[in-house]
This record gives sequence, C-alpha cells and structure tokens, in this order.
Amino acid sequence: MLAALCAAGLLGANLTVSAQDAGTNAPAKASHAGRLRRLTPEQQAKELGLSEEATAKFKNILQARNAALKELRDDTTISDADKKAKMKDTIESTNAKIKELLTPEQWDKYKTMMPGGQRRGKAPAANTPPPAAATNNN
Repeated sequence: MLAALCAAGLLGANLTVSAQDAGTNAPAKASHAGRLRRLTPEQQAKELGLSEEATAKFKNILQARNAALKELRDDTTISDADKKAKMKDTIESTNAKIKELLTPEQWDKYKTMMPGGQRRGKAPAANTPPPAAATNNN
C-alpha cells in the first residue's frame, strides 16, 4: 500500500513538473532533429537562406498561423475535439503555404526545424520511460 502511494506521488510530481515545463517560455529541449532550441521566424528564414521578400512572406504566414491558433485556443464555444481538428487544419494549411514559398531543398530543411509540437504523439513517447519504469528506480 505504501509503495503504491509513493509511486502515485512520484507520478503526480512528474506530471506536475511536465505541465509546468510545458507552460514556460524557456527554450525547447533538443528535438528529434537535434535542435537545442526553437528558432524564431527570423532565425529560420536566415538558416533557410530566404531573400528579404521571401522572409517577409514567411513571417506573415507564421504570424497569421499564430493568430489563428490563439483565436482557437481562446474560443470557449467549441469542443476540444473541434479545436484540435481546426488547429490541425490550420497547421496543415500553413505548411502548404510555406511549402509553396520554399524550394524543395529549403522545405526539407524547414521540416527539420519544425517545433516538436507538430510531431506530438509519435516519437517523443518512445523516449519517455513508462510510469512503472520511472517508479522502479527508487
């Protein structure tokens, strides 16, 4: 019984820390592409070698995406499932616009710079030990 309570406490503490980490503005941890931090749109454009005109278009596309996603997050009139679907559509639409703007080589490079949130639910779970494994270390 005591072991189960300790395990539940450790799991709860782990979830609390994860939730707190997710809400911070601290640089993102290394992603699957080996990135140590999330790049700003300006840094992404520079790394992609975009012209001034392409950089302006790139930033406008990302600003429109961010505004649309914020509006969806703030909307209390739709269900979470609908929000998730609309957010996915917004991200896919944004990526299509960015893909049109970039060369195939730039697009491939951009995909490696995408934030991990766009790949959520795939590979990151494999790197995270299951709760039982985390509690066995004590």
